[in-house]
Amino acid sequence: MKKIHFLTKIAALSAVLFCSMNSHAQDNSSAQERVAAAFRPTLEELAATSDIIGIAQVYYTDYEYRHNYPVSGRAYMRMLITYRSDETINKFEVKEKGLHNGECYFPQTDYGSEGARFLVFLSHHPEGDYMGNPRLCMVPVAVTTDQGYAMPYPRPEINLTAVGEAAITELNFQDVHATIDASDMTRSMAARKAEELGGVVEDKKIVFNRGIPISVVRQLLGRENLKLPRSNR
Repeated sequence: MKKIHFLTKIAALSAVLFCSMNSHAQDNSSAQERVAAAFRPTLEELAATSDIIGIAQVYYTDYEYRHNYPVSGRAYMRMLITYRSDETINKFEVKEKGLHNGECYFPQTDYGSEGARFLVFLSHHPEGDYMGNPRLCMVPVAVTTDQGYAMPYPRPEINLTAVGEAAITELNFQDVHATIDASDMTRSMAARKAEELGGVVEDKKIVFNRGIPISVVRQLLGRENLKLPRSNR
């Protein structure tokens, strides 16, 4: 009986220790996430340090690749909505060279295909045309079934403010770029990833079904940041 009582006490202490360790791990993970979020830029911070802000679509890319990574070249873009610019922009180019922090390479896009749309943050390039904001030059934007634009959520590359978090809503996207290819995932892996993103699995793709309407995204850029180009302030 004494032996059983002793083993019961050991089991109880082990359970308490495990719960304590698990709680500490969760607290530590939350703390790490808060620290990581603090280093991600907000949309307002990006807008404040960019000359050109707008929604643009890639219509093709011309990059040199090494080991399947772009190392230099241009992305040819079409401006859909301009939020701030010191000149009228229709078609433009974004130049990039090298691999470095803050590089701005858009997804590989063949001429004639439907390119992805982005909220872009750009500056004037010394050699003409444009270059990306070194903190972050693009955030994905997609077309909804009501022919509007929205930012698919979640967005791990930015620090979303409380206003942005409150604006997250269920949306129906009709944009092929509002999906993640799940053809190489098992059914259970795709289901877990979809649950993590708040999306659904359809035809070997994970489809985003939450986002932030573009009207709110514009507010998150900051009213003052959209008044005048930085160079004219």
